[in-house]
Amino acid sequence: MLYFTAVTPNYPSTLAMKSSFYPLTAMLCLSLLGSCHKDPETSPLVLPGEYQAAGTLTTAPILLYTKNGPVDNAALVDKLIARRRLGSYFSRADVPMAAGSTLTLTIRDNGTARLVFGSPAFADTVEAEVMGQSATSFVLASRDSVGGPELAATPNRCEVLAGKIRVLYPPKRCRPIAYTPGTYEQYCRFRPSRLITIRNGQLFIPQLSWLIQNQTGAGPGTSVCTLAYSGEWNALDPAILNQLVAGDTIVVQQRQVALLRQ
Repeated sequence: MLYFTAVTPNYPSTLAMKSSFYPLTAMLCLSLLGSCHKDPETSPLVLPGEYQAAGTLTTAPILLYTKNGPVDNAALVDKLIARRRLGSYFSRADVPMAAGSTLTLTIRDNGTARLVFGSPAFADTVEAEVMGQSATSFVLASRDSVGGPELAATPNRCEVLAGKIRVLYPPKRCRPIAYTPGTYEQYCRFRPSRLITIRNGQLFIPQLSWLIQNQTGAGPGTSVCTLAYSGEWNALDPAILNQLVAGDTIVVQQRQVALLRQ
């Protein structure tokens, strides 16, 4: 594991991201992931080979957005992060990987892949498939699906935004289960999916961190919700910035780890 992931109790780990009904093939055509029309000068790389994660999480700007657009005030951003005790989710400088932790990606000629996460405490192997490769990205979709019961509850504003902030959501299939008030109402399965980006022939693991906050009302009638996530192999969907309303605040950082061909 990269050991950059830190999550709130509301969300699962990077290996099992919460998903929505967004077809994978449609999202891979988003401009942020690259055009779905191949140009001879920007054709996809030949991927097969072995890659090792570099030892550094490279920093990137920490950006804050509201309904009125971007807020260029680093002190305000840092104050909000500190108030929510999320200092480990964001960084102003590069961050070294945890001592002894490794990540190896092996891509085979047949389009399958293997991720091996290692640390002094444990090792984990994930079998995957390469999907949706373009000149600027591809997706590693786990070979095996995962699932579990979920509540079909009405989402609050933060949960609604969390369902729109990522550019990649793996498809999910759900079926109803016996309903009892206060218990789970559906069982869902999906394939965990991870985005890999490509720039100038170099592969990168994106590390998306975000904080969502919504505040409505004032005084005794104030309602505040907050959700945060760090270390996702994903990217920000810029479409969400045009959907913010009064009371919404988003803080986002898109760091990355280089994958070095061995």
